[in-house]
Amino acid sequence: MGSTHDRIITWLETATTAIHKPPHTIPETVASRQQSKQAQKRPREVEASFPSPPASQRESAASNSRFYSSHHVDMPPETPKKRRLDGNTEADETSVINLDDATPRAPTYSRSQSSIASSTTPSLASNEESLASGQSSPSKIFSALSLKPEGIDLKTLDLDDPNISHPLSELLADMEKIARGKHVVPSGFKADIEQRAQTIRSFTAFEPGVFMLDGGHPNLTEPRMQGSQETTNDNGLDCSLHDILRIVNDAKECHGLDYDEAGWNSLVHSPLLHLIHHGHRSRGGQLDGFSPCTSARITPVYRIKNISGKQVDYVLFLDPEQDESLEGASQAILNLRKQIPENSINHTSYAPLLRRPISISIETKRSGGHQTKAKLQMSIWQSAQWKLLADLAGPYLSELPFIPGVVIEGHEWKFVATTNLQGKTTLWTDQTFGTTKTALGTFQIIAGVNRLRRWSRDVFWPWYKSRALQPGLATG
Repeated sequence: MGSTHDRIITWLETATTAIHKPPHTIPETVASRQQSKQAQKRPREVEASFPSPPASQRESAASNSRFYSSHHVDMPPETPKKRRLDGNTEADETSVINLDDATPRAPTYSRSQSSIASSTTPSLASNEESLASGQSSPSKIFSALSLKPEGIDLKTLDLDDPNISHPLSELLADMEKIARGKHVVPSGFKADIEQRAQTIRSFTAFEPGVFMLDGGHPNLTEPRMQGSQETTNDNGLDCSLHDILRIVNDAKECHGLDYDEAGWNSLVHSPLLHLIHHGHRSRGGQLDGFSPCTSARITPVYRIKNISGKQVDYVLFLDPEQDESLEGASQAILNLRKQIPENSINHTSYAPLLRRPISISIETKRSGGHQTKAKLQMSIWQSAQWKLLADLAGPYLSELPFIPGVVIEGHEWKFVATTNLQGKTTLWTDQTFGTTKTALGTFQIIAGVNRLRRWSRDVFWPWYKSRALQPGLATG
């Protein structure tokens, strides 16, 4: 019995020493010295006593107890953790919390009475912070933006709406015709399509009315631009039916395997946009083009106050250096860039777009993606574009009645547009004009984008040269 008791006491002493001190180091405290003296007289009693917590632990516990007792009365009714969970933190109404631009960091909290009050009562500041940080749903953000003088309204494209300008109604009517498949396929494809229709069921959708009449159709016949090297084959497009079917097959794979947005962009949207703009040729050498821009951020001065900046996936642009009729274009762009925030001709400092004016923007989402979020991104992005153009064109901004855009959700391509009235932007949505589900739907996409390219070259670019670039030309 005594032997067992001795082993237990020895183990406890060894464990306590191993936990609190390095090997071969034994602290010589007052208590240990007293125990050492008593051990010579009553070794059994010392061995039977249980070890006490180290002095450092006792002091820490006493210190914590004193901190709690001395500060308990003065503590606010809610802890910082509680306020973080509630999400009602104090915010400066003039600040912008942009989740797209900054790495999230833990917020700091004030112990003031106003901070405590804001944790229990919703305030305008907390609402603004919620919008700025992107925590609210897109629908709620749209609702809040509709109340801002320089905010955004959301309306439906309707030919019978008297608020839609005549130029916009004309473009909308053309996009509706394209959506019905009227004259969207070059006649050079007809023989090949009719042969394939005998074995491919979806090709039976190519009825006689979908083919272009002799002489072509303005949606697909692209005028040769000065300074460009555009060429087309006998079909009126620099592509083959095989190219169209490859796009369709890749789109079906993206949908079937549930690819994310980046996958759709890489495998479907970029190849299709390249096919539309360049066919089998290399990029460049023509007036208009397209650029991916998923990392392009809005210049802060053009962003809606207290609203997080939004990006889009692609833009269509004009390259002034490819317009031989515009003498001194490069110098004019350079002169303007010296006067514009972040030295960019656009509302973003994204390097590929510093010298090439944006005309049309494209926002993409995967299949089943959030349509409302896509519309929000497009509207905030084009609102910034309107602000930039207002700075460049001044009173002549009203001569540009609208700016087109495209929202893509998986297979579906949809035409949208924004208008601007006294600083407030209205997003008009949306007219589906094509789909990559089928070959015919892909021809409709090609026709629709080419119709928008024609607007970019024939409407936007002449206006931009005379109204936005003129100051740069004058100072050249």
